[in-house]
Amino acid sequence: MFDEQAPSLSSVKTAMHHFGFKLRNLARFIDKWEAAGFDMGPIFTGSEGYANAYVTLPGGVEVELQEDQALYTEFTGYHIHYSTDGHEELLAWYNDAFNLETQARGVLFSVRD
Repeated sequence: MFDEQAPSLSSVKTAMHHFGFKLRNLARFIDKWEAAGFDMGPIFTGSEGYANAYVTLPGGVEVELQEDQALYTEFTGYHIHYSTDGHEELLAWYNDAFNLETQARGVLFSVRD
């Protein structure tokens, strides 16, 4: 994932679909990334009821942005979204390996400590 090499696929075509970040001010980041020439998707309401958007970085890396005005910092890492057959087994592995519990995140189920 972090080796320097040319990508062979966009992230949405792999098991690790995208990275997610929370931002205190979504519009500020969208303006900067659009000015830099990155592809921005539309702003939408995510599963937790907050404003979200996707940006596609060079090499086809998809990044989800979610506004959270209560953040104490400008942005923070939030999640990695996997898209794979057998996701129930992967979720169970994370629960077991890291002593986590499955909880709802909006309409989605994920692990939390």
